Amino acid sequence: QVHRFTITHVLLHLGIDVFYFDMDTFFFRNPLPYVLDQASRSRSEALFASHADGDCINIGLFYLRATPGSAEWFSCFLQWYHDQQYEIDQRGLDIFLGSPRRQNFSDLGISYPPEDLPAIGTSALDDVNTVVIGFIG
Repeated sequence: QVHRFTITHVLLHLGIDVFYFDMDTFFFRNPLPYVLDQASRSRSEALFASHADGDCINIGLFYLRATPGSAEWFSCFLQWYHDQQYEIDQRGLDIFLGSPRRQNFSDLGISYPPEDLPAIGTSALDDVNTVVIGFIG
């Protein structure tokens, strides 16, 4: 699954924003205006879907605004993912994003969290009414 990350890495460093979605995604209408509006309102460089029935982001749909900070942040993730090949990419990105949907009772995590991450603005999409992922909907 590293393909989605290598091309994303290249595009961010070229200054091109990335809107990624898995091939099993179904849209009732063009999602980009909603995604761009939420990213703008929340001042987010990274905007990910999450699970309405869980507390982890979902990497099946995400938007990354190309900035020097987001490119550096993604480079750090890619290096970590290369070094920790047994880790689950989704959990790693959840930690890199600061776990925006984390519940107090959750112990979801990774074995070797990264140190000294560049700070970027992050947010999660509304996953109950607008972007439905999981067994809800």
